[in-house]
Amino acid sequence: MPLRVMIVEDEALIAIELEDIVERVGHVVVGIAGTVDHALQIAAASGPVDLAIMDVALAGQESGLDAARRLRAAYDVPCLFVSARTDAFTRAAANEWQPLGFVDKPFTRGDIEIVLQSYPVR
Repeated sequence: MPLRVMIVEDEALIAIELEDIVERVGHVVVGIAGTVDHALQIAAASGPVDLAIMDVALAGQESGLDAARRLRAAYDVPCLFVSARTDAFTRAAANEWQPLGFVDKPFTRGDIEIVLQSYPVR
C-alpha cells in the first residue's frame, strides 16, 4: 500500500523534485505546502498523512521544526527532515520530534528513496 506523503518545502524546484521522487517510488503526494499554516490545512483536508518530508528552514516566522511539532501534536504525522542546515544545534532540535531521518541538502534521489523504502506503512 502506498504511503500518503505531504511535502513541506518553500523552494518550488526542490518541492517538485521531492514530489517526483515520492511518486516514482510508488507513493502518493497528498499536497505540497510552503508554510506551516498551509501544511496544517493540507493535513486537515487530505485525510491521513503517513509522512511529511519537511524542510527545516521555511519562509515566514515559523520553521519546519514548528511544523513538525504542530503536525505531530494535531495529526500524529512523523517527519523526514531535509535541510542545508546541518549544524549540531539544528539536528538536536530536529531530533526532539523523533524524525524518520535527516537528509542533508543537496540530496540525491537515492538519499530520499532509501528512507521512503525503509518506512513501514502505518
